Amino acid sequence: MKLQTMNDTEIKLAMIADVFTSWNGRSFGANEAIGGVTGNGTALKVQALKVRLNMEQKLIVENGEEFDPRMDAWEGEWLANYQDRPIAGVDLLRWNLKAVRSDEDAVEESIGGDVQLFIIGYIIVVVYLMVQLGGFNVLTMRPSIGLAAFVGVGLTIAATFGMCSAFGLFYGPVHSVLPLLLLGIGADDAFVITASFDHIDPNRPIRERIALSLSKAGAAVTVTSLTNSCAFFIGSITVFPALRSFALWAAIGVMMDFVLQSTFYVACLTLDARRQAARKMDMLCCVSAGSPNKECCGSSEPGSLRRFFKNKFSRVILNKWVQVVIMLLTVGMFAACVYGTSELKLESSRSQFYLDGSSILNFEEAKDQFFPGSGTPVAVYAGAIAYETTDVQRKLYQLSTSVENGGAVASNQYVQKMSVDCWLLSMRESYNLDVASRNPGDFFSASEFYPKLNDFLNSTAGSRYRRDLTFDADGRLNATRFSALFFTLTDNSDQIDAMKTLRDDVEAVGLEGAFPFAFEFLIYEQFAVLYSEAVQGVLLSLCVVLVVSQLLIGHPGASLVAFLGVGLTIVDILGLVTFWDINLNGVSVICLSVAIGLSIDFSAHIALAFMEAAGTRHQRVESALAELGPSLVHGGLSTFLAVSVLIAARGYVFRVFFRMFFLIIGFGMFHGLVVVPIILSLVGPAGFYASQEEKEQEEQELEAAIIGGPRVHPDPTSTNDKVPSPISVIAEGTGALSVVDIESPQHVEGASS
Repeated sequence: MKLQTMNDTEIKLAMIADVFTSWNGRSFGANEAIGGVTGNGTALKVQALKVRLNMEQKLIVENGEEFDPRMDAWEGEWLANYQDRPIAGVDLLRWNLKAVRSDEDAVEESIGGDVQLFIIGYIIVVVYLMVQLGGFNVLTMRPSIGLAAFVGVGLTIAATFGMCSAFGLFYGPVHSVLPLLLLGIGADDAFVITASFDHIDPNRPIRERIALSLSKAGAAVTVTSLTNSCAFFIGSITVFPALRSFALWAAIGVMMDFVLQSTFYVACLTLDARRQAARKMDMLCCVSAGSPNKECCGSSEPGSLRRFFKNKFSRVILNKWVQVVIMLLTVGMFAACVYGTSELKLESSRSQFYLDGSSILNFEEAKDQFFPGSGTPVAVYAGAIAYETTDVQRKLYQLSTSVENGGAVASNQYVQKMSVDCWLLSMRESYNLDVASRNPGDFFSASEFYPKLNDFLNSTAGSRYRRDLTFDADGRLNATRFSALFFTLTDNSDQIDAMKTLRDDVEAVGLEGAFPFAFEFLIYEQFAVLYSEAVQGVLLSLCVVLVVSQLLIGHPGASLVAFLGVGLTIVDILGLVTFWDINLNGVSVICLSVAIGLSIDFSAHIALAFMEAAGTRHQRVESALAELGPSLVHGGLSTFLAVSVLIAARGYVFRVFFRMFFLIIGFGMFHGLVVVPIILSLVGPAGFYASQEEKEQEEQELEAAIIGGPRVHPDPTSTNDKVPSPISVIAEGTGALSVVDIESPQHVEGASS
């Protein structure tokens, strides 16, 4: 009966049926076509109607890839013309469309959907760098240096994209977080190098200041960069293509960040130092800065944050009662987060990559609301076997028959019992064979199987199964399949179990080469190994952090403390994400790898500075915090400013990035700047120097090796980097050493032993 000839009452009565028949004779449940059903009879109300169109594919191969340009173009026009198209006379009807290409379109949209937020974040970071990397008077203000640091990160990103693309590495939606990682590490390196340069005597020649600052800051920057890069390289040992690709991109990016900040940024810093020596304004190099003490844009005494860490912050955390409270809080938080980690669940779906308000997300939400029982299609495939034999027909029958007859697929707890649809069962029914019998006489003989199969496929009842069968050149079956539906499975654990149990059920029947498959199995396979891969990746990366930090920090005790800071950060993040509506999925696993990379910056810097300081444990903690605390705070804040704008992101992926980075930076700074210094103050190992005198002696020897002799005091207003080599004589007396000038035009600073 045609719909056009029916009135409202007849349509409602027709919809009462539990089973509908399509135009090609296929039977399907009413719940597959209508949803939101209330009432009955003439009082029936239907809120949703689902229509499925099967397209004919004509695949072509180009550049090694299969695609159908004709169908792709048709789908594009269909989506564009009907997505928001109103229907005359039916104001309340809204279309929700999904095509084969919709998922790919959604991924592309998710990559570029929040790009404007990243741009805003980067602008904020540029402003922050331009302000914080300089002073607050017309001479020491150096916004160009902040801009140079950001440009260095930009060059890093460009170089990383170029190299990884040349290597053929995959780029996906989660790679969008990579610039944030490189920005955080690059900004941290810039602050450390700049702080070290600013602490060198400004009366020294510029080349000496650069060389000496790199001799100090270079070790810290190298430790974190190599540790990060090695951790990412090890993290690429995974079965997940997306995670492996991201880890390789990140490893290459971190190394490029290290190279460019150590070369390009240092070169820019050198030029700026020459500009200051010439008393010129930044970015207006033709304009004299006048008096170097002339304040601008408010005043801020240079080194105020450094003094805060040395005189106030360090004294607070070194107070024994404060230490007791902080360590109790740390242990309590760790215990709570261990529990939270144990509650972490798998939760991943393709819809997480859809932007809020996108057409495909509206479709999925409408499907979940009105067709919760539609389920996931699955098929059982078999290859070129002897279908004409009784043994093969019996096993195929055993796989596809009903629950009452012991059907293996229909008996699976995750399969809808009435959804199994097999060509062999329909063929048996068409020829009036006993569908419940397994007797040899109730199967087709070898001689009659193919003639009857051809007649069946040419009949009305059998024509709909043609696409389930393929034949070879001799007219024999080359491959077959039959279909079924899983129940709607929203829990990842159920999805994994459904896939595994159905495979076991099919294998138990013993039909040669038979296997179940659904497109969703590609995703379920990832879910099945996601937890183990996440644990393996985190543990391997932590082991690399421990080994590399040991080699570069140079003391097992200090490297263990730095490692403890990273480990506590990871556990606390894993525990708290459970309470922040984030579970284990591909996005959060990638953020964990980023967490290791960023958190080691805070802990390793402090541990290395502690080992290089002289004095008591408390004095060395004060020195480490004063030397690197400001740089680490600026690095952490600049990264947080970049991601803070993602709180307004439309996509789930970027919202997770914001939450994860918030935790990474917060816990990384807490453990690196509070917990690690406290532990070092209590049980930290002896430093590299027994006394301040020994440290100064070694520094002077290092200076001599760098500059080729004792340093001199040149004219601070001179931009000439060439310094005359003075001549000195060491005169040995009774228990004292002294250095005297011989025909030296400038004062030579003595060395004490």
